[in-house]
Amino acid sequence: QQQSWSVHDYHLLEHPLQQAIVSEIKRLMPQLEFDTAIDGCGVPTFYMQLKDMALMFRTMIQDSSYQEIIATMNRYPMLIAGKKYFDSLLMAQYPSKYLAKGGAEGLMLFADLDLAQVVVLKTLDGSQRVKAACSQALIGIELEGIGLDLTNSKGEKIGFIKSSVDKSLLDL
Repeated sequence: QQQSWSVHDYHLLEHPLQQAIVSEIKRLMPQLEFDTAIDGCGVPTFYMQLKDMALMFRTMIQDSSYQEIIATMNRYPMLIAGKKYFDSLLMAQYPSKYLAKGGAEGLMLFADLDLAQVVVLKTLDGSQRVKAACSQALIGIELEGIGLDLTNSKGEKIGFIKSSVDKSLLDL
């Protein structure tokens, strides 16, 4: 509304908001070519390889024009995903140390802001719990509030999800 753009059709790729997003992606990654699709929320999503996502995320965290956004995400982490989600809990429990944003179907991006190291994780089954377990293992921390316990139909704890990572296999 600040731009005087219509809001009823913001979900269309031709809308100025979506075109501004396309322009920003091209500014951050001029050599990147990408396709679009419509996501589960009905808005355009931009297909790119995980490697390209990592490079763009690293470019963003080092770009001065993103510092206010990064600070705001760290100031209000529960607005990012919620109190049971890895990205929000990581920023809440380690303020200004990490930036994290999850996506649909098992996608997670997070960065160590001090080291400018970025991790992009994609779980094949799209599971939220597996995404959280793997993300914690990659960082080497356990966050409070992540629901990794397994329960039966009576609500009794019968196990938990835990991930281990051989970091020698990763290009971090």
